[in-house]
Amino acid sequence: MSVSLHLRLLPYFLWRLLGGNVPDSDAIDLLVILARMLEYIMADDLSLEDIDKFEDLVVEFFEKRKICDEKYGTFCRMTPKYHHLGTKAFPI
Repeated sequence: MSVSLHLRLLPYFLWRLLGGNVPDSDAIDLLVILARMLEYIMADDLSLEDIDKFEDLVVEFFEKRKICDEKYGTFCRMTPKYHHLGTKAFPI
């Protein structure tokens, strides 16, 4: 819940920090897409139309993430959480 709260408010914080002068940036667009996706994930009730919109957001997210990865190089490099590698829940 902490991550979802921070992600939901992060676009607002950026807007306030930048004084409303938010530059056109693929990384900021990606952040806004994630915040919009979070609204659907945390919703109490979804309609079939909402599910279609969420699917479109997921596609848009992966397209924008690919652009950010090409533009910024190490943007989406995942590193494993080594403390999980030795447990039975996450066998090697």
